[in-house]
This record gives sequence, C-alpha cells and structure tokens, in this order.
Amino acid sequence: MEGLLSGLVFAAISALTYLAYKHPKPFQWFAPKLLWVITAAWLLPHLWQYGRLSGARAVIDFVPLDERFAAMQSIEDSVFTSWIWIAGYAAFGIYMIFLMTLPAWLHEEEPIDPKRGGE
Repeated sequence: MEGLLSGLVFAAISALTYLAYKHPKPFQWFAPKLLWVITAAWLLPHLWQYGRLSGARAVIDFVPLDERFAAMQSIEDSVFTSWIWIAGYAAFGIYMIFLMTLPAWLHEEEPIDPKRGGE
C-alpha cells in the first residue's frame, strides 16, 4: 500500500511540474484552485476531529468513574493528527508557490497574474 501511495504522489508531483513548466498560463489559473481544494481536504477532517474530541470531553463526566480512563484512552488513540501530515501540507504549499513562480525563476517570461487567468 505504501508503494502505491508513494507512486501516486510521485506521479501527481510530476504531472504538476510538467504542467507548470510546459503550460505556465493554464497552471497559473489552476494552481490557486488546487491549493484551495487541498486546504479544504486537509482542514475539514481536522475540524471534524476537533469537534468530536471537544464533544467527547464535554460528556466524559457522564461516564462512570471506573470506565473513564478507558473511554478517554480510546478517544485519544483515534487522533490522526501528526507532524507528518502538517509537514506534508506545508511542503506541498511551498512547492506549489515555487511552481507558480517558475517562469520568473527561469527568466522565460514575466510572472503571470493569476487574477487575470493568464491573459
């Protein structure tokens, strides 16, 4: 499973890099929208988890005292936030910003204004 996931990530990065290098104007239009989608896909599960944990902590007083530790332990074990997800999201954002400024780095043309859609 890890091999498949790493292969898909590599293929996606390669496709984005190819699109940014060979077709910079469409990429300038596409990249901000992709960043919004990735941000939402990263943020929504974390907000859901925060709400779930907040709700569980609010009702833990209603759990019998002898079962509280096991209940809190099972809640805490289901937390999926880790530094790897945060670092991966940050690295993706930095790489996308790099790709959006690629024409300026290569000195091939003036940077494209993404608000105008590359016109």
